[in-house]
Amino acid sequence: MLKILLLLLGITGFPLIILISPLILLFRFANRRGPKIGVAVSSNWPYYMQYLRLPYDFAVWRAGGRTLTIAPSDLPNLENILNDVDGVILTGGEDIDPQLHDGTPTAHDLLSSRRDKLELKILDKNEKLDLPLLCICRGCQLLAVHKGGHLKNLEQHKLGTHIARIYPDTKLYDILQKDKIKILSIHHQAAGAASGLKVSAFSIDDNNIEAMECPKAYWTIGIQWHPELLAHLCKYNQKIFNTLIKKAAAVRDRQ
Repeated sequence: MLKILLLLLGITGFPLIILISPLILLFRFANRRGPKIGVAVSSNWPYYMQYLRLPYDFAVWRAGGRTLTIAPSDLPNLENILNDVDGVILTGGEDIDPQLHDGTPTAHDLLSSRRDKLELKILDKNEKLDLPLLCICRGCQLLAVHKGGHLKNLEQHKLGTHIARIYPDTKLYDILQKDKIKILSIHHQAAGAASGLKVSAFSIDDNNIEAMECPKAYWTIGIQWHPELLAHLCKYNQKIFNTLIKKAAAVRDRQ
């Protein structure tokens, strides 16, 4: 049923694509000399109808970068794509296959094994490439799974704003310079602790992990909330993308 609803949304949203296509072109291609960020997307949307990732494009554009779509169909050419970008964003979307983390299937499950395969391969290859990597919502969960962690189902769907506390002595605190922030979440699962990852933020109301990072990586941060949705209104959410572009520019300069 959910897949049917998504299909209907895609069809009815086609006029919206026409209306906002100038913005899509602006945000994706205007900063032609800026660092190039690969944005991994779902296979449940046609390749050129990925308008739902527009907030990511906007946040990257505002930071001075440009984006490149990485879809599951790009898997055969993934190595060349990763050699051509300066950073990567793993975005929100479908649930991760429970078989990958010994999880329990839920009624919410909307899975994409092709997307899981693509993004796990990105994480594999980036252990060697060490590009700056921002993992949002599903991306944060997949980062934990990739490191051997697990996911837990929440009793209630996390939808709306709430408060997260940021741990000191973390890369996330260095970016935000805040120990407590209001965040916007849309998820029904949460990442558990994983070997090799450091928890950098947690939700005050239920103690769920809201952010984690990889201390050994150049710059790998997982964020459970959706900073792209509020980046244009909130400086500290935009700071996350600004830092991604700054780190990506440093990668390009060292090549």
